[in-house]
Amino acid sequence: MWTTPVSGRPPPTSCVTAVSVNPGVCETGLLPMYGHEGAPAAEGAQHVARLCDPGTEIVNRAYYDRSERVAPAPAATEDRTVKRLNKLAGLLVGNTARRGSADVSKHARKKRARRKKGSSHGSKPCC
Repeated sequence: MWTTPVSGRPPPTSCVTAVSVNPGVCETGLLPMYGHEGAPAAEGAQHVARLCDPGTEIVNRAYYDRSERVAPAPAATEDRTVKRLNKLAGLLVGNTARRGSADVSKHARKKRARRKKGSSHGSKPCC
């Protein structure tokens, strides 16, 4: 659900690539919530690390179950659900979250432009 707001809606307005990955059930402190047995945490980390490798071809905004690209749950792609999650997250962290993701991107670009204008060192944009 977070990959679309983070990477931008089509067409992508950001140079951020974001994917969601389920590393599998692993032996961590969260194991009792998901089962009684799990793979070593290092095995789950390998799935995440592989997707971070620049040599690995990935699809922006995709969902991966361990190393395999699979379809996400329908709720994860519903605009209304994603907007509700963003609003709730904003409220929980103290933001007003009144803007849609496209408005937030526009707002962030304006804010960066204002900072760049006031900067004497001329920072380089990410894209």
